[in-house]
Amino acid sequence: MSNDENKYSAVTGAEEQVDLETVEAYYEPPQQCQATQDSELRARLLDPSKPKTELEWFAIREITNYQEQLIIIAKELRKRLDSEEGKDQLDPLIQKGEDELPNLDDYEVLPPAEDPTHCNYYQHALRELKALGYISLGTPQESGPNSWIQENILELLSVFATQGHSGSSAPYCISLFEKLAKFEPLAPLTGEDSEWAEPEVGMYQNKRCSRVFKDTKGGTAYNIRGKIFREPNGSCYQSRDSRVNIEFPYTPETEYVDVPELKEEEQ
Repeated sequence: MSNDENKYSAVTGAEEQVDLETVEAYYEPPQQCQATQDSELRARLLDPSKPKTELEWFAIREITNYQEQLIIIAKELRKRLDSEEGKDQLDPLIQKGEDELPNLDDYEVLPPAEDPTHCNYYQHALRELKALGYISLGTPQESGPNSWIQENILELLSVFATQGHSGSSAPYCISLFEKLAKFEPLAPLTGEDSEWAEPEVGMYQNKRCSRVFKDTKGGTAYNIRGKIFREPNGSCYQSRDSRVNIEFPYTPETEYVDVPELKEEEQ
């Protein structure tokens, strides 16, 4: 049995007992497109006379995919049901679905999200990297940081662009990713024994936040970057005074302390 047949069997359960309600109940539209069930919004989305944003294009494709799924399943079930009852139930569904399917060739839309080089994130990154002084990837250049850092950034943005984030979920995802990419904790440190490693005898380092230490197993914990000192010209440095004792639960933070420029005789 093919994968498609397995899929249909999973939908039907027992082939002879399948009816139209079973099919429609199983194949409901994806959650992100529930709003398109509103008739006015659906009509606007399916109006080919109006250019569509990338998000609207995504919704149109989801509507189309949903309808195509129903038609494919109904046709397959129609082959398996020899009864007049099956014909009466499934043929109207097939006809209705085929009549309502939009012709995507009629739309003036942005390119599909599957091609990440056309997404807004990708194009914005190309412009901004060029404005910052990077040599465009299409320009002959030596292999090195100038090229691979751009490739890495564009790869990350290409993945992000295909995830279908909304205006509210995108900042949340970016915030979590930024913290995790920096090996920062998402929740306060607890100070429990399971959080500590002993890289050297008598030195304990927090597994969830590498800048948090303690000198003995039951000793006072401290953040070695609790304070960063900043000179008037913007230069920053750490010193032994950067160490700040902490108590748990603790959310790691760094205080920037502005200091006067050192006089020549003090340097």
